[in-house]
Amino acid sequence: MPYQPTIFTCTPQEHLKQQWRNCPDLPVEPPPGHVRVYLFPDWDEGWDYEELIEDWLFLQGDFPLEPSGELSLTRVNKAWGLEKCMAIDPNRRKMYVGSNPDHLSPLAVRVLTGEDGILKLFEPETSEATYIIREERLKVVRQCDAAMKWFKDRVDDAVDASYRALTSIWMVKSYMFLPWRLLLMVQQKILVFILFLVLTTTVIPVMMEVVYYLHHPEKLVMLPRAW
Repeated sequence: MPYQPTIFTCTPQEHLKQQWRNCPDLPVEPPPGHVRVYLFPDWDEGWDYEELIEDWLFLQGDFPLEPSGELSLTRVNKAWGLEKCMAIDPNRRKMYVGSNPDHLSPLAVRVLTGEDGILKLFEPETSEATYIIREERLKVVRQCDAAMKWFKDRVDDAVDASYRALTSIWMVKSYMFLPWRLLLMVQQKILVFILFLVLTTTVIPVMMEVVYYLHHPEKLVMLPRAW
């Protein structure tokens, strides 16, 4: 069954950036019953994928094989947010077309892994619907990231301003009455506490959840309808 990404599905490019940040530590050999997969989001027929490997322009992971020895390409699609993926014939540098678009047979897996034991895949040209969904997701993610940065900057500015105000009050203590000085300090601390409480209990958690579910859509639980 073909897999259709949604706006909550991380794109292959997002997975690639996350892989660069986290540096996945794969074992030397894939676990038993698994096959190591390299996915090249930007590969095209005739290209030398070795150059993409040198530039780390690929996704990597170990995927379990079916009891029959087949590899479910739908599983790969869901893991990396692909509409579909195709295998690469390492000898001819061409797309391998099997009889089943959703699975690779045990023979195909064994032949296409080649000498290094790694199965190379790529994502062919996507449909217009998937292209539009990814463009809309990119806009939403950028807006959420910008909003989170804006809130963080405002919190930092508020904390800095409060600190400077408290410091100024402390510096002029020599010519201010002690009760008045203490009252101002208490007021400043109360204002800072209220601002911190509002931001940490309302605005920031909501924005963090939005960004989290955009980057981790698999954690999103869809509630059943009431009708």
